[in-house]
Order: sequence, then C-alpha cells, then structure tokens
Amino acid sequence: MKIGELKTFETERLLLKPTSKEDVGFILELFNTPKWIEFIGDRKVQNSTDAEEYIETKIL
Repeated sequence: MKIGELKTFETERLLLKPTSKEDVGFILELFNTPKWIEFIGDRKVQNSTDAEEYIETKIL
C-alpha cells in the first residue's frame, strides 16, 4: 500500500494522517530531538532540504 492510498482518521483528540511534504518542519524538529537521536539514531536530517528529501525517498 502506498502513502497516497492511506486514509486520514480524525477524532476530537487525535489526527492520524499519511506523511506529506507539508510535514517538513515536523520531521526536521522530531529527527533532531535528543531522545530520537539516542534511541532511534541520527538520520542526518539537518535542514529543511534534508527533511524534504527524506520524506520523498524514505516515506513516500
């Protein structure tokens, strides 16, 4: 199943949606948190361009 085929689910307190290019800021911030790097590893996403490229090549 491709990301574009996934549905969005929303409740009053939760939103689950497929990742998109609009999530660049979130991915950049998340991937550079100390706990992410400690437990998951450094994905070498250092700027918005890296984040967009990561989304395009690894997620979409």
